[in-house]
Amino acid sequence: MSVRSSKKTKTLWKVLSILVISGLLIGGIWVNGKLDSVKSELSDFILSNPESNAVVAYTFDENGDLVADEQTIFYNADEPLVVASVMKTVVLAAYADVVSNGEMDPDEIIPIGDVEKY
Repeated sequence: MSVRSSKKTKTLWKVLSILVISGLLIGGIWVNGKLDSVKSELSDFILSNPESNAVVAYTFDENGDLVADEQTIFYNADEPLVVASVMKTVVLAAYADVVSNGEMDPDEIIPIGDVEKY
């Protein structure tokens, strides 16, 4: 390999390195800006709809122990709210209980009208 070819290769590697690093920096800035936008939209939604939102957040360490780090968040923490998805878990647990006790056949078809009574 000639000296000239070696210099071209080194220059090419330097240019490519600069382009890659620049791309990573620009991409990182874009992603960070996008995350800030999502955080802002989420907080705006929560604050605009206090009757249907509550937030409680704690920091836990890798062992699952609570960390007292002054980062705890409580927003509407004492407001009772209907949490539909959690209710589905309770219904599923009750269903599993009656099926395992033999009180209900898991292959039985239940008419939607029977469900809508509740």
